[in-house]
Amino acid sequence: MPGALGELADFLGVPDYRFTRDGLEALAQALSIFLSNADLGTIDDEQRIWLHTRIMYLIGELLSERHGAHWSLQSDPDSDFYGHYVVGGFRHDADRLADPAAAAYELLNEEPPRDLLGAIERLGTAPR
Repeated sequence: MPGALGELADFLGVPDYRFTRDGLEALAQALSIFLSNADLGTIDDEQRIWLHTRIMYLIGELLSERHGAHWSLQSDPDSDFYGHYVVGGFRHDADRLADPAAAAYELLNEEPPRDLLGAIERLGTAPR
């Protein structure tokens, strides 16, 4: 199963993962359960980077699927997101930008219980 999200599905034991909306939703459910009470203080830097990258990617892809958004590199030097890969162009707010990397970082640094699904929901619906 190639790809970063395929690797995450293997790690979490998600059977028959496919890069579809349903597959992304199933992967998010499994990751949410894992992250909720995981002892992330025991993982080393390499594992943390591996997990952060895949959480970021999953968050961005779910925002894209759920809200018709897309990935881009923020090139406006006046933006708080300057130089970040962001998800924007939401159907309900074309000017909205979300930073999946920052959201993943916050989740990895929160104390349990962590709420991945809630974080994704807030990124997709919260006011700018």
